[in-house]
Amino acid sequence: MVSRETLIEGVWDGAPPANAAKTLRAHIAYLRRSLTAGGIGELVATRAPGYVLAAPPRCVDVHRFEYLVGKGRAASAAGAGELAVGHLRTALGLWRGDVLAGCVAGEWVRAEVTRLHEVRLNANEELISAELALGRHSRVVAELESLVARYPLRERLWELLMRALYRAGRQGDALQAYRRARARLITEIGVEPGPELQRLEAVILAGAAEPTGPVTPYWSGAADLSTVVVPRPRDDRPHQRDDLPRDDRPPPVAAPPPTLASPVPTPLTNLVGRRNEIADLAGLLEDRRLVTLTGVGGCGKTRLAIAVADAVAGNHADGVRFVDLTPVADPDLVAATVAAALGVTEDPTDGLLTTLTRHLRPSRCLLVLDNCEHVVRACAHLVTVLLGACPTLRVLATSRETLGVLGEVIWPVPPLAVPPSPPAGGLAEVRRYEAVRLFMDRATLATTRELTDADAAALAAVCARLDGLPLAIELAAARTAVLTVAELADRLNDPTVLHADRHTARPHHRALDSTIAWSYDLLDPPTRARFRRLAVFAGGFTLAAAEAVWVNPPDDPGGRAAVDLLADLVAKSLVVMERRSSQARYRLLETIGRWSAARLAEHPDEERDARRRHAEYYLATAEDAHEWLFRPDMGGRLELLAAEHENLRVALGWFADGGSDDGAAPTTHLRLAVALGRYCRLRGRYSEGRRWLERALAHGADVAPPELVGRALASTAMFAYLVGDYGQARDTAERALQVQRRSGDHDGTVATLRVLASVARERGEYRRSLADLDEAMATLDPDCPAIADVLHLTGFTCWLAGDLDRSERALNGALHRYQQLDDHGSVTAVRTCLAAVALYRGQVDRAGRLADECLGRFTELDFKEGIGWALNIIGLVALRQGRCAKALASLRASLEMHYAVDDRWRQTSVLEALAAAFLTTGDPTRAAELVGLAAALRAALGVPVPAQERSDWDRTHAGLRRLLPEGERRAAFARGATLRVPDVVASLETVAG
Repeated sequence: MVSRETLIEGVWDGAPPANAAKTLRAHIAYLRRSLTAGGIGELVATRAPGYVLAAPPRCVDVHRFEYLVGKGRAASAAGAGELAVGHLRTALGLWRGDVLAGCVAGEWVRAEVTRLHEVRLNANEELISAELALGRHSRVVAELESLVARYPLRERLWELLMRALYRAGRQGDALQAYRRARARLITEIGVEPGPELQRLEAVILAGAAEPTGPVTPYWSGAADLSTVVVPRPRDDRPHQRDDLPRDDRPPPVAAPPPTLASPVPTPLTNLVGRRNEIADLAGLLEDRRLVTLTGVGGCGKTRLAIAVADAVAGNHADGVRFVDLTPVADPDLVAATVAAALGVTEDPTDGLLTTLTRHLRPSRCLLVLDNCEHVVRACAHLVTVLLGACPTLRVLATSRETLGVLGEVIWPVPPLAVPPSPPAGGLAEVRRYEAVRLFMDRATLATTRELTDADAAALAAVCARLDGLPLAIELAAARTAVLTVAELADRLNDPTVLHADRHTARPHHRALDSTIAWSYDLLDPPTRARFRRLAVFAGGFTLAAAEAVWVNPPDDPGGRAAVDLLADLVAKSLVVMERRSSQARYRLLETIGRWSAARLAEHPDEERDARRRHAEYYLATAEDAHEWLFRPDMGGRLELLAAEHENLRVALGWFADGGSDDGAAPTTHLRLAVALGRYCRLRGRYSEGRRWLERALAHGADVAPPELVGRALASTAMFAYLVGDYGQARDTAERALQVQRRSGDHDGTVATLRVLASVARERGEYRRSLADLDEAMATLDPDCPAIADVLHLTGFTCWLAGDLDRSERALNGALHRYQQLDDHGSVTAVRTCLAAVALYRGQVDRAGRLADECLGRFTELDFKEGIGWALNIIGLVALRQGRCAKALASLRASLEMHYAVDDRWRQTSVLEALAAAFLTTGDPTRAAELVGLAAALRAALGVPVPAQERSDWDRTHAGLRRLLPEGERRAAFARGATLRVPDVVASLETVAG
């Protein structure tokens, strides 16, 4: 509600006329009449003591803009770069000129204009940052140059420009940008550039691999490896001298501190990466007295500890002392080993531990205890005693298992960053990643061969499959003396490849197998058996899934609780924990998973039982989730199946290969494939869902129950239809109908008739399509929920046929039934069709509003087909409004989404809409090429231009005939017919942006 006084103040900017109240009422009345005449309805309502705009927030462009910016920032924070770019570009696409350009420039107008311009600039910066994170450096340079010219005092824009230029290989231009920024800042406001710009200049001058952003908090980069204990406040630390009662304080020691031996070892190779980690750990050791570096074997704990020790040596008056506990086999010898390393001789009257404590009490040093995992209890006891009695002592430990000492800060050492496989660029692109830089550094020691862009894909594959583990990368790099990188990538499954006869290395670092076996051997036999069984998982697992494959071995009949056992394996760095939303997931690093699978294969009966349990668990999971995917709150189950996608593939493979010996595998195989049909439909996995079903039918069609076979055939037909294989779709659907009618499966019959109707619709056989739908309707009871689906498809078919009145009636009927069923996903799908109807009725604004709402809902569900449809309509709306840039961006995104789900029928219409957009922008040649590609796709599919879209198609061809001579037009058509859709998407990206 806005009061009358506030409105008067805003309208007349603090100087209202005498009859302001009466004039305001006249203005409101005129506004209401105008809105009603425009078909918008009663939006302005009286509410004492003023008025209110009775419109949902998403109908107000400012609110939609701010909502999309928020979604973009959330996606960026979650690491979903493409989604962030999409939200932010859509948000910025809502701007069509200056804010409130037609309003009197009163104080409230100026304040709102200032606020929204700031939000818009921030959104621009967010978008460019997201683009940079995706490696699109060159693409954003021109946009940044325009922005710094308009806003020369925004240092963040200059920073982004410097990063973009430098990462695009333009070091000189990046430095010139810094000089330009400095000159503007000094000239206009008399200040030097801020610290971030100065730091970037230093990085570029030094020729570092990449300019990095501000140092992130140490816990943010390690959340996927283990629980991170956030340090407690300084005044809460245990064992500090001021925390003790006065009478219990240790007496002052007059003797000078002893001379301690055991200096930090000097590595033979340079450390690659880890700069941020070293800085953060150095700062942490100033506040905390015990820090433990944990992580899987070979992740670089020792090397990082040495680098940190070198960095902080000057902060400790008595230096840093390093103790390697690798050779210690007896826990009782830990204290003796530390004493010997420090040059401390036992006083027989006091005992070793007391002697060591007395010598360390006055010392201000950092004690590094390396490789504690095999003697962890003894190390924990020693550290507890020493820290309790030596107030100026600090300890940095490395261990695959935490010490469990009060006040311990656990720092999981993450693997090195690895590039995506396949990478987005060549050698320069993959060298941005620490894992690749380490490989190249170590490979240089073994061979003089120069790597090129041709090696980029193999480099990325090697580093990704080795999980970014430094030890594994170093062992692999050593093999470049006899293998090319491509050969190395092909042979990583050979355990001898990751072995090196480095006689000076520690025994558990001479081969990757050795370092994993070192941790494995520390487990008790029952835990080893359960750890081996985890090798059956692919892509991670939950606690419930682990429980399903575990069984108590004979030597551990009671067994520990699964949660305790899994916690122990995480603490020992053999299992990695990942948090996804509210559910924790776990996984084995690929290198550990391969090793564990080899151990499991040594126990055939155990492996067979674990794989059977795994497959049965995921069959039950899929069948339970399938029922939920027809409910309003399907989102959670959809995400669950997406997270378990790799495990579902493994389970399907187990059943396909015969599974258990009880003869039920063919039927269970078919059950699982059918249960996954709706998931594949909603997630756009059309081709994969079809392959799963076809393989399962070949395996079990002769033995499975007829109703199950009918459902499988109907789902297979649906996927064949969705990818444009209409002949196969119709043949399979007709087979399904025969089976379903014989078995009396009425629901299945209706579903199959819907598939046949859809095939006929896309072939332009609208009467046949409607006849199939009428037959389906006649089969259903009046209150059957499936009536909504039949009405939905009827409305869709009538829209394409050009019968908008019947289409709208059917769609509204479907909408009403879906709303009664509380089926939000189907409600959104119907609204998308209603948006299309509104568009072709000329109700462009209504179509845009509906499509925007649908895009938001489809994005939340990650329903790719729906996203593509909504973007298609949004693009057509923008095209009719003359907003060609917006139209190009939306239609390009729509084409990309339809290609991702292999919907070739809809790709043709989007290509023709893009052609119309390029025709409008004055590029008839490109328009003709896109028309040529669309025509080639239609010919391959055997489908006509839909009747409803024929008038648009005619206008495009008329425009091409008017603007291009026949020879040029035919040549462009021919070129277009040879194009591929992904190449078109890539070529349109810069134009659309």
